[in-house]
Amino acid sequence: MEIKNAEMLLYSMNKSVDEAAKALAQDDKREAFFRVGTAVHWIVDCIDRLKEVYPNYLQEEDIELCPALHCANNALKHSIEFIALQEQNHGYGFKFDFPIQMKAFYNWADLDNIDLRHENQKVSYKKILKGRSVDQTLAWIKKRINDIFEEIEQGR
Repeated sequence: MEIKNAEMLLYSMNKSVDEAAKALAQDDKREAFFRVGTAVHWIVDCIDRLKEVYPNYLQEEDIELCPALHCANNALKHSIEFIALQEQNHGYGFKFDFPIQMKAFYNWADLDNIDLRHENQKVSYKKILKGRSVDQTLAWIKKRINDIFEEIEQGR
């Protein structure tokens, strides 16, 4: 058995993560929410297909990531506050450079105020994603999925 639409699945995941990274660098929370939601959706689709068709290529950390991502996917449907906007001040130190740059960044938010049915997903989410940088985690997951698809290609 193989993933028949693997090329388009991977293309869609890669493109959506790249677009999410661009949106997260801007000052438009609605666009960031949309792009992150789209990226998470494609990531979940990729991982679900890999679990179904090529489970031997997944490591334990990949398996643990699945419920965390399903939780993120479900939570994004319920609240725009799911990705938390933070501001980080760059330029601290003894000698200040002007202008001091302020950069917006997004972290995976707390789930306590979001009602979700699957407690195991919440536990995985809190362990793996909560409080971490959205763009960095999406980039890491994208790389991991691409590495898995490359391993599969090399193994054929």
